[in-house]
Amino acid sequence: MSQQYPPDNGNPQWNNPQQYPQYPQYPQQQPGYPQQPGYPQQPGYPQQPMYPQQPMYPQQPPKKSVKWPFWVGGGCLVLILATCGILAATGYFASKSATTNVSQAVSTLGAVSTALATVTVDTGSSAPASTGPHHKLNDVVSVENTWQVTVTSAKSDPGDGALNVPDAGNTYLLINVTLKNISAQSQDASGLIQFSLRDGAGNKYDQVLTYGTDPGGKVSAGDPLKGTLAYEVPIATKTFVLNFQAGIMSTNQESWDITV
Repeated sequence: MSQQYPPDNGNPQWNNPQQYPQYPQYPQQQPGYPQQPGYPQQPGYPQQPMYPQQPMYPQQPPKKSVKWPFWVGGGCLVLILATCGILAATGYFASKSATTNVSQAVSTLGAVSTALATVTVDTGSSAPASTGPHHKLNDVVSVENTWQVTVTSAKSDPGDGALNVPDAGNTYLLINVTLKNISAQSQDASGLIQFSLRDGAGNKYDQVLTYGTDPGGKVSAGDPLKGTLAYEVPIATKTFVLNFQAGIMSTNQESWDITV
């Protein structure tokens, strides 16, 4: 079979049957991995955009120190000193006022105590008048339908030699008494308030509460109460008068002659 050639179309390339079309020569490959011809170049990765640099904050200018006039500091110092002075003065006057109040209270309490002692113990010119002749030992005497009083005995006593020792030239006078509540209700008894002792010259003697047994306390209706009254008296004095009144507001008193 004979080889067919394309018709002559005026292209000299085809007139020579031995000549083949020339193809483009590819360049010799270089070591590595060169870019193949005919292929579009691969685009590189786009560069990431740079973030804009943040603007720096403007530096604050240093604060200027305030210079106060010297008279401002002086005024503050004067104000502080004045305040301290006021506080000190207030404390002083408050303390003085408290001291004065305490002193007044003590003085008032002393006055009240003195008045009370005068009313309950002192039986001088303001003492209730006796309701009759003086009684003797062991006489049973009814007083204002409240108390039945009996003076049972009286004697001199030198004391206990320890805590209760009379002054030189003195002795203790011990008087034993018995009280009975003859009223229909309970009554309060007190040897210090209801009894008082005087000598023939009118000298009053205070009861010694640390010696003897004071007949005091609440006494129920119909009950008796015993006690021993103690007085410090001169040894040379031998005759006394013991007085009794039912209460502070009583207008009458009963009296007993005491001889030792």
